[in-house]
Amino acid sequence: MKKAMLHIISGCLGMVLFVGCSSPDEKANKLFVEASQLIKSAQEVEKTSYPSALKIYNEALTKVDKIISKYPSSQIAVKLSQGEAKIGNDTINEFRETVRYYTRLKTEAEENPFSCAILIFDVAKTIKDANLKVWALAHISEKYAQSGQKDKAMELLSKALAVAKTIKVAHLKALALADISDKYVEVGQKDKAMELVSQAFVLISKTDKDSIELLVIAMRIGMVLPHINKRYSEDERYDKILQEVQKKMQKYWAKAYELADTSDKYAQVGQKDKALELLSRALAVATKIEEGYPKANALAHIANKYAEYGQYDKALKVVTIIQEDYPKANALAHIAINYAEYGQYEKAFQVVNKIVDKPSKAEALTDIAENYFQFGQKDRAVQLYFQSFLVAETIKGAGGACRNTALAHIAKKYAEDGQYDKALNVVTKIENIDQKAMSIAYILAAVAGVYEKGSQKLDDKARMVLHEIIRQFW
Repeated sequence: MKKAMLHIISGCLGMVLFVGCSSPDEKANKLFVEASQLIKSAQEVEKTSYPSALKIYNEALTKVDKIISKYPSSQIAVKLSQGEAKIGNDTINEFRETVRYYTRLKTEAEENPFSCAILIFDVAKTIKDANLKVWALAHISEKYAQSGQKDKAMELLSKALAVAKTIKVAHLKALALADISDKYVEVGQKDKAMELVSQAFVLISKTDKDSIELLVIAMRIGMVLPHINKRYSEDERYDKILQEVQKKMQKYWAKAYELADTSDKYAQVGQKDKALELLSRALAVATKIEEGYPKANALAHIANKYAEYGQYDKALKVVTIIQEDYPKANALAHIAINYAEYGQYEKAFQVVNKIVDKPSKAEALTDIAENYFQFGQKDRAVQLYFQSFLVAETIKGAGGACRNTALAHIAKKYAEDGQYDKALNVVTKIENIDQKAMSIAYILAAVAGVYEKGSQKLDDKARMVLHEIIRQFW
């Protein structure tokens, strides 16, 4: 009887020991379930707070690491190490390198807006069109330079320059280099700016392509050089390159441009009569140009100058002899914007109503809206932004590229005016993936740029937009 009882007691004790000492597999499985639950919780928390979500993700990762280090022979540890088991929707490596990485970046962006620079480049690097990518990176760098973040600006310019070097078409590479050089001036890098201008000029000097594109490039370089010179004293490099640019411009129907731009020097020092005399001479030259589009562009440039000098009647008279639709629309838009800048809104709208080209009309309305915004008339500005958006939305068919460009311009202006939610709404309508990515980068730059030197945290409105951008595009 005693022997039987001893067997019963021994059996019970064995069962107790077996239950009380669970196997490594069971302990590992328990940790895995807990980690999975934490990740599910973090995904919900992430909708409202990236810092809180990051904390929970780290707790989950701690449990997963414990599975692998403490119970390496368990089935779940082996499967995790081999990528066969997932936590949430990701393998352990994907979780470390993607989910936690981006949540950390989002957390830093929320706590310090200038950490958006990393997010900005992550967006910009998705742009496939090299020229558009250079333009985006260069112009975003300007935001950082203006906010005193020169290191960030230099980082983006370095990336822009690396992209520019990959461009194969000579005159397009020249345009990219000219744009970048302009931004190097913003960060006080005169020698680097001059070096890039020189490279741009060499590129267009080596081609005999007789086209309007080369005229545009030569003009772009011609505009960059005075920008450099305004900040620094003249040197021999400046004079030499400027002379060569003017010679190149002369070859491409641009004596009219040279005269028109020279008039600026006199207008700036109050010699208005001399400036108008040069514009009159420029007009006489432009009317003799035989090629249709170059002639139209030269006339539009002269009309723009007349508008800048307040000579609206003369500007509108020049517009009447422009035969090409886009240059004519561009000139009218410029005149309307100049009217608006001087508070003559009624006349500005009269001119806008004459614009047939929809992208130009949308751009003019957007720029006039910006003027209203700057003078504190926010309600009127919002109305015009919306009107511009409606015009851009109606561009169809072959004008799809123009539609995307117009929408991108509107989104940029909304972002610069702090209307991030409206900017994001416009971005969702952009069909071209490159322009969409560029517009997102602009919004992020605007969000970051408002908080100079990271001295403030995001307000609720900016945080909401940041979350929405990440939700939609990451």
